Amino acid sequence: MYIAAIHHSHDFSNDYAAYLSRLLDDTAVENGYYVRDYHHHQLTKDPLPQENLLLHIVIPAGSRFSLKYWYAVKLPSIFKKYKIAKVLCLYGTCTSSNVEQLLVF
Repeated sequence: MYIAAIHHSHDFSNDYAAYLSRLLDDTAVENGYYVRDYHHHQLTKDPLPQENLLLHIVIPAGSRFSLKYWYAVKLPSIFKKYKIAKVLCLYGTCTSSNVEQLLVF
């Protein structure tokens, strides 16, 4: 199963999100998941594992327009391309996608 975790690059004040991310990484590795970074994957074109992947997607958006573009256009296309089954959102939800999402408060 492919799982995506959404992060915002300009949020340096959210220690709780960093804690949850680290906890998620540790749990994923303990359960046989590979942990990858989407941006690093785009640069290196390393092949992704066939199953059990936790993909961290960092949204480099600093403006409303950029955030709207990422959530309305970019994220749904990433979800479709990599066949993401579930999404963990720490900042909001991607309403233009039909992928099951978990919003953490």
